Amino acid sequence: MSEEASGSILGLVILGVIGFGLYAYFDKKPSETDPKQQQQQQAQEIKQLQTKIAELEKKPEHHYELRTLGFRTWRFDPATGNSCIQFSTPADWKKSETIRQGCEYQDMVSDTTEPNAWYQAECLLVNNKTACDHLVTK
Repeated sequence: MSEEASGSILGLVILGVIGFGLYAYFDKKPSETDPKQQQQQQAQEIKQLQTKIAELEKKPEHHYELRTLGFRTWRFDPATGNSCIQFSTPADWKKSETIRQGCEYQDMVSDTTEPNAWYQAECLLVNNKTACDHLVTK
């Protein structure tokens, strides 16, 4: 065999090996991860998503605004649209209608953890004897 022929064959062999190497390198399938590792990753992702959901479902913090109308100052919650009387004159506070619109009364009544919240607010703030009697009998 001539030197040229053997050089050509060697060149073709080298070219073939390089080509096969490139083919094998780019044809790799992604390695399958361990099923336990996949489960752990999924559990971690689920936990992160649950945390995000819990944060989104939290009650918004109240950022109250005070607005004065006449002799009353109202506490306004722009997030909910609720308002109550924060400040008024001593004579105005003697009226049960004013007390019921007051922030202290409204905050007591809106306490969902206390089943007798309305009776407590009526008894303590409005001096409603019927509400006080109801609390004593319970």
